[in-house]
Amino acid sequence: MNIRFRQLFSLTLIFASLLAGCKSAKDYAGLAQAGTTYVAAMNSLLVATGNIGVDATSEKLLQDDALSNLSPELYKNLSDEDEKMLQVIGQLRQHVNLLGQYFELLQELATSDAPGKAQQAIGSSDSGLIGNLNRVGSQLRGSGFTPSPVSAAAGPITNTVVSGIIRGALKDELQLRKDTIQKELLLQEQLLSALSKKINHDLTITQQTKEQRLVIGPLTSPTPIANPDTWINNRRSVLTMKLTAEQLQTASNNIKKLRQAFDDLMAGKLTFASMNSLLADFSTLLTIAEKLKGQ
Repeated sequence: MNIRFRQLFSLTLIFASLLAGCKSAKDYAGLAQAGTTYVAAMNSLLVATGNIGVDATSEKLLQDDALSNLSPELYKNLSDEDEKMLQVIGQLRQHVNLLGQYFELLQELATSDAPGKAQQAIGSSDSGLIGNLNRVGSQLRGSGFTPSPVSAAAGPITNTVVSGIIRGALKDELQLRKDTIQKELLLQEQLLSALSKKINHDLTITQQTKEQRLVIGPLTSPTPIANPDTWINNRRSVLTMKLTAEQLQTASNNIKKLRQAFDDLMAGKLTFASMNSLLADFSTLLTIAEKLKGQ
C-alpha cells in the first residue's frame, strides 16, 4: 500500500498545532509522522493477518487429509473462505488509505488560501474521496466479519460542536463530515477486533499441529535437521502466531483512542500529551507489525 500521505492522524496533528500556536513547516513535518507511522503499521499488520489466516486453513487441510482423502468441493469451500477474508483485508487497507488521503486534504484546507481544489477532491457522499470512502465502508459492513449490530448501526458517535477556534472552509468541512469520520473510524475499530477474534480462534486450532509438524517432529527425528535456518524460522513463526491476533486487538484499541482524540480536537481540548501518547502507541505497533510481516 502507498504510504506517502500524512495519513489518518494528520488531522489531529494539524489542529493540535493550530491550538498550540505551532506554525513552522518543521513542526508540521515532525508531527505528521504519526499519521504515516499508523498507516505503515496497519499495512504490515494486515499483511501478516492475511498470511496467517491462509496458513491456518492450509494446516487444517493437511490435518484433514491425514485422516481421509479430501474432496475438491471441501477444498474449494475452505479456499473460498480464505478469499473472502483476503478481500476484506484488502478493502480495510483501502479504507485506511482513503481516510489518510482525506486527512491530507484537510491539511490543505488548514494551510491554503485557495481551498477550492481540496474541496473538489473531497467531494460529496456519493462522489470524490468521500464517495469512495462510503462505498468501501459499506462493503466492509456487509462483509460478515463484524457483528450484525455493529454492521447495521453507526455506533457511539458523539455530537461534538466544532470549536470556534477553527475557521473558514476547514470548519465547514469538519462540521459537515465529522459524523462520517467518526463512523468510519468506529468501523475500523470493530473490524480489527473481529479479525483478531477470528485469527485467534484459527490459531488455537492449528498452532499445536503446526508446531508438531514443523518444529517438534524434525527435532525429535533420528535424522539431523537438514536446514537449521528453516527450522529456526518455522519455530519463531509458530511461537509468535498469537502475537498477530493480540496486535490486531491493540490496533483496535488504538483507533478507539484516535476517535477520542478526533473528538477532542474538534472541541478544542486536544493536548500534546495525548498526541504523543498515541504516537508512542503507533510506533510500538509498527515495530511489532514489521517483524510479523517479515515472517
